[in-house]
Amino acid sequence: MKNIVKLGSISLGLGLMLTTLGQAQQANSQGAPSAAPLSFKVPPHASSAISFSIAPNAQCSVAPATDSSSAKAFTVYANDEGTVTFYATPSQESSAVQLVATCSSGNRQTIEIQPVAGAKPLVPRDSSNAETDLRFGHTVRPALTGDPMALSSQELVKRGYPSRPDPKRAPGAYASWLRAVSKPATFIPPKTVNVEGRHHAPAKVGNDPGGSANWSGYALSGLGVSSPFDRVVGLWNVPGLVSGENWTTTYSSFWIGLDGWDSGDVVQDGTTQDETVWNGIAYKTYYPWKEIWPQEYEQELSNFGVSPGDEIYSEVAMVDSNGNLTPWGGYGSFLFEDLTTGQYTHLSTQFNSGTYYGVNAEWIMERPIISGGYPDLSDYWFAVMQDPYAGTWDGNYTGYLGPGEGDVSYQLTMYDGNDALSTVYPINSDEMEFIWLNYH
Repeated sequence: MKNIVKLGSISLGLGLMLTTLGQAQQANSQGAPSAAPLSFKVPPHASSAISFSIAPNAQCSVAPATDSSSAKAFTVYANDEGTVTFYATPSQESSAVQLVATCSSGNRQTIEIQPVAGAKPLVPRDSSNAETDLRFGHTVRPALTGDPMALSSQELVKRGYPSRPDPKRAPGAYASWLRAVSKPATFIPPKTVNVEGRHHAPAKVGNDPGGSANWSGYALSGLGVSSPFDRVVGLWNVPGLVSGENWTTTYSSFWIGLDGWDSGDVVQDGTTQDETVWNGIAYKTYYPWKEIWPQEYEQELSNFGVSPGDEIYSEVAMVDSNGNLTPWGGYGSFLFEDLTTGQYTHLSTQFNSGTYYGVNAEWIMERPIISGGYPDLSDYWFAVMQDPYAGTWDGNYTGYLGPGEGDVSYQLTMYDGNDALSTVYPINSDEMEFIWLNYH
């Protein structure tokens, strides 16, 4: 059964809770200046990138021109160059629709979207160039040349590379790592935004033996093993959403993490795929994030844009203040690399969530908690997680199916009551496939 949450029943205007947007709304009520209207011709049944320019790193609330209430708004952010991007998919050819973006810079942007048969899908703007890289402190990490085993893990991390998986114990993860480091990549100094009211909770277990209200995927449990997990890696393509039913909003997050199955803490990063549908046009937003629960809500990497289909390599780890791997170091480390655009970012956050246990590693498709409740799950159709490996303090690596000493692998299906929403199947030892089943 497909029970859809109506707009407003779970706050689509979640981002409106943020302080900066409140400032933008106040400015708008006082007569915010408007930029020249923009018009986009887009084809029905295809996803088009809608991009516009605003102040760098501005936050914008986008809503129908006829109803700017928070219940019908979604939030987007400009990158360092001042470019905002979201995606639109019309269900059919129709008359033009007008949106208004109200931004924290004090400006408004009117956007007209006109579904036209035969129009070509619009692609996102280039995310950076040499001039903007210089202006905003973006630096280029050179391709790793020579013997990839020559540098120590500590030296690799110091130079901006992800830590190196063991080529014998984790061959798939090592191959993905080698692809990532074998070409130049531009470092984007991360800017984070606290998305209050949205977080990625530990698994809520139900429908035993493999059910959860919020997770689908694989959770690797190492309870009772003396050497805790201190890193987890994964490679995935940002799932492109299938348009949902009219007047609905849906949410999904695809991520890797440590702890959360047998413990109350989770250290994680991933990509968000959200959608709202008005008047037969689906509006979709995609972005990366990181979180340490329960000490913080989701932290959106607001200046690091991703697009559906982008190939992402990520590592979540526990480190010390110098970046050295250790489960007792007191910091969560998040390396996020877009292999499609050639950009990466990295940040560390002090772990203030009590005891880090290191008893789990997981690869998850999730419906995040929104304002205290479980929302409808976005139709991501299918998604594949590749090279899912977890490392332990003693230097061992374990695949998502095991085997590792004392490890147990849980295959999880997401349920709402008795209705299955999302499930996962093993493809082989280096890949798992997620299948969307239902909204609610």
